Amino acid sequence: MFGNPQNFLGWLSTSCGGTTGYVPFQGANQAVNLNAQNLVNVGNFSIGSAATNISLVYIESNALNTITNQRILTINTEDTWMSFGSLVGANFAAAWYPRALTPTANNFGFHSEGFNMTFNIPTAGQDMFFQEAGTSNRFMIRGAKTSGTQNSFEFRPPNNSGATASTEAVTYRFYPFTKTHAAGNIVIQRDWIIEGCTHAFASGTNTITNLYNLYVDKSAVTGPSSATFNWVAGFNGNVQISGNLALGTAGNGIQIKEGGGGKMGVATLVAGSVAISISGLTTNSRAFVQLVTPGGTLGDAFKAVCTTNTLTITSVVAAGTTQTSDTSTLNYVIFDPAS
Repeated sequence: MFGNPQNFLGWLSTSCGGTTGYVPFQGANQAVNLNAQNLVNVGNFSIGSAATNISLVYIESNALNTITNQRILTINTEDTWMSFGSLVGANFAAAWYPRALTPTANNFGFHSEGFNMTFNIPTAGQDMFFQEAGTSNRFMIRGAKTSGTQNSFEFRPPNNSGATASTEAVTYRFYPFTKTHAAGNIVIQRDWIIEGCTHAFASGTNTITNLYNLYVDKSAVTGPSSATFNWVAGFNGNVQISGNLALGTAGNGIQIKEGGGGKMGVATLVAGSVAISISGLTTNSRAFVQLVTPGGTLGDAFKAVCTTNTLTITSVVAAGTTQTSDTSTLNYVIFDPAS
């Protein structure tokens, strides 16, 4: 024995009056600066302390069965743990535990298993992001590809086999935030921009028949259940299209909600005329009228006039006067010019 085993350097074993086992280097009561042991359930090499989950550097080679000891290298700095091998859970090949003094199977920051890597937010309400060093730019990026057809980005939520009955279960949600501008008018403000890719060919003159910058497929409902309306997208507000709107399948069309105040509907003339209240109508609105069921004495034509919030349809004769005996039923639809 060299020095004092309670202070600096020593060999402790039953043969030399120490504790059971062999300790080539040992400090006071295992609160050590350097420790190498060959005891069951104790690490073979430790800097810091051999006590479970307290090591500064801990190298383990014994065949241990306890979850908290199945680790190869553990580094603990203040309140952050990093483990190579497995600190918690036998399948963790590597794990990092942010701000977790007692690592568990669920509070890791990330861990790798085989070819998979999982990032985790151990505390509800916290954020996860990728950030460019020295900036506040947050992004997701994938390395360049030179061959193959693999998707550049894939988002795959787990299957949900226990969704609450009669309750919406959102799959993806993007939350907004408040953006305060300095005083001054803004001509255009776009909160989301999806830019189109540039497609090139290695050689020759080639054609892409249908090129989509954004393609959204409809959802599926397994039988015998069904969806009354299976919409591919829903917009709660106005939509502006700086291009053509094409209905690419024969038999498809545009559907407009009818009802009180709607811009498409059915009206019946009373004494040759009818006034319909439609909110948002202006003198620039365009109304189109179709005869559905003739009634009474028909006029020579139908005149549709749009004013503020009102559409007036009148049956007129050639002289321009109202045919008061006309009681026909008419369809109407109204469009407004784009600004």
